[in-house]
Amino acid sequence: MKLQIPRITRTLYLTDYAPEFVNGNGEPITFQVWVNPPRAKIREYDGLITRHGEAREKIATAEGQEERGQAARVLVDVSNEILAWYVELWSQHPDPDSHWTLEEMQEMNQNAIETDPGLYVWLGNQSWKMINEHRAAEKKS
Repeated sequence: MKLQIPRITRTLYLTDYAPEFVNGNGEPITFQVWVNPPRAKIREYDGLITRHGEAREKIATAEGQEERGQAARVLVDVSNEILAWYVELWSQHPDPDSHWTLEEMQEMNQNAIETDPGLYVWLGNQSWKMINEHRAAEKKS
């Protein structure tokens, strides 16, 4: 093949969420979003979201503590798979210092749940917005 399509990343500035998200040098904290993942990667995410919803439904309709506990374990597992999916999405930039590990993302997610629950949702929504904008059939700058 003469044309190799590179993994394209775009910078997501956390200061767009809240201006306080800066590092020790006063520079914005950023995520590098892979904006051209292949369709298979997107389908993988869709499947994870479906499984997540099914697990939540199973918890809501469980008939007993054991069944509810099993569903809760499935929900935790799927949630970690979703986090791993985002880790991959946010770790494609050529600069390895911009990459995330699952453990770092789990820690960030737990901190966000405790102190700023909207952060993780915002990161996901903004990442999808960037992907969808890139996939739109418009001239790229």
